[in-house]
Amino acid sequence: MIGDEVLVGGRTDGHLTHFKILLGGRGHALAWHWLLPDNPQTLTSHLRLSLAGPVPVFCCGGIGATPDDHTRACAAAAADLPSPASPKRPPSSKDASARRPTPTASSWPICPRVAT
Repeated sequence: MIGDEVLVGGRTDGHLTHFKILLGGRGHALAWHWLLPDNPQTLTSHLRLSLAGPVPVFCCGGIGATPDDHTRACAAAAADLPSPASPKRPPSSKDASARRPTPTASSWPICPRVAT
């Protein structure tokens, strides 16, 4: 899971519980969990380590696409792929420093080609 918002306590994570329920419903258990900051070097190194392993890896953000979201570019770098095009962020009606996702954040499906 990625997000300074969760690390500093500004948001509560719901992804971990949800994934544990989904995995348990399919007869699997969660093997490990990382909570990482929005730091490109940290993300890239942890994603590279994850991609080198034999198990599937799920990567979730704390609150979705925000101005400090480096996940797509770091995932591409970790997989030694070209960085995907940056999604066009719609103009915000609030100050960008508020770091709130916009209603169109979910329409930014730009991922490295290895993502499924």
